[in-house]
Amino acid sequence: FVTAARDVVFMSSDRINWTRIDDVRLCGNSLYFETDLQNEEMYFTVTLYYTPCNYKNLIEYAAGSDLCRITNIGTDMGGDDIYAFCVTDFSVPEEGKRCVYLQGAQHCSEFNGAHLCDFMIRYLCSGDADSKILKKYIFRFVPIASMTSLRKGMDVHESGINPNRDWVNRELPSTRAIHNYLQGLNVKPSLLLDIHCGLANYGSWDICQALSVNDNLPEPELGNMKRFFDIVYENCDFLPVAKKYWISFVDKTMFDGYGEQYGQTHTMEISHYALYDRKAGKHFPIEQSGISRFAKQLAGAINIFLEEIKDGRKNM
Repeated sequence: FVTAARDVVFMSSDRINWTRIDDVRLCGNSLYFETDLQNEEMYFTVTLYYTPCNYKNLIEYAAGSDLCRITNIGTDMGGDDIYAFCVTDFSVPEEGKRCVYLQGAQHCSEFNGAHLCDFMIRYLCSGDADSKILKKYIFRFVPIASMTSLRKGMDVHESGINPNRDWVNRELPSTRAIHNYLQGLNVKPSLLLDIHCGLANYGSWDICQALSVNDNLPEPELGNMKRFFDIVYENCDFLPVAKKYWISFVDKTMFDGYGEQYGQTHTMEISHYALYDRKAGKHFPIEQSGISRFAKQLAGAINIFLEEIKDGRKNM
């Protein structure tokens, strides 16, 4: 752990913008660094933490955009509101559009899903994205599923229940809230991404990030899953090896099994500590700028994929 931690020491004065400290030294099992304090009050973290301040800032940004609507979909076990964000061109009717759903932080200490959702929401609302995308698609996000446990800074869910094994019984208020939200949509998602950052094999660069493929599916569904993998590989700074599918164990208790009632569902693992750069041909330590770049690329990859198969699966 401490070897990987050396690459992911961050500091911030506002708990929103995080600067990586790149000269951390490892001596035994201790980390040492020197840095200039920018303000009287500074915050330090190991891993790229997504804070409640990050989330409040996103909510304020999205609330000011005509392209985004925020819905309170439920209350987590500690009284925290659970929000869903919808980004689309609302002047174009929902009928005929396809829906994409992304969620993060089912596991409260896996922050990169929240960062990815945050940056994609900002990108789609910024005017930098192709305006045609929002005329064709409805992007829906739940950036933080386990809000109470994340706010408390917990390593695992405070209930002791694994949220990603709760999609049959739905014991947790967060799982029920997301289920009810998805069930109530007029246009159900045709592509769903459940974003984690649980792979942590430091130095195993081929497998420190992954995109799942459920090889138990029949054709054409299996082919569509592999095609999405390939498009992400071809267009994003994410996967370093082509055709290295992560074959996931899928059952209905997990979101990737649950989500298949709506459409094609993938689990995505973003490394805690590194992100691949295709142009450079190597990994670099994770930073907000890298996730922001990936979020823009992923939005484009989703568009390419859905355009390719729009006449394929019945839910499309």
